Amino acid sequence: MWAADTNVLVRYYTQDDAAQTSRALAWLHRHAPCFVPVSVVLELYWVLENSYQSPVTKVLAALHHLAHSPAFQVESAGAVRQALGLAARGIEFPDALHWALSRDCDGLATFDDKGFARRAKKLGLTPVVVLPD
Repeated sequence: MWAADTNVLVRYYTQDDAAQTSRALAWLHRHAPCFVPVSVVLELYWVLENSYQSPVTKVLAALHHLAHSPAFQVESAGAVRQALGLAARGIEFPDALHWALSRDCDGLATFDDKGFARRAKKLGLTPVVVLPD
């Protein structure tokens, strides 16, 4: 099984460079299903949101496709899908992914009170998200 790096997936989802998009599509078609490390999922989120200034709803739609497509085998797919569900409920995807990947821990400490800890508490997430004492 081959793995895909972020830049190949960026070409796939943005189709912003005709030559590279064609190469990416052909490569992905030949090597499907391809492995997508969870670090690539997170980087793809950041690139689409920040570099491409895509609306969060569009970025989450791309990640949803990635996590549910038989063409991709996403590492920690259950956590990625869970994070997508939490993102739909108001927690930023990166924070939601950190939380989902920490499910076997006692809790998750953050200094992001308003954006993460309060929302997580409001949703009753377990493990808990707390501010360090």
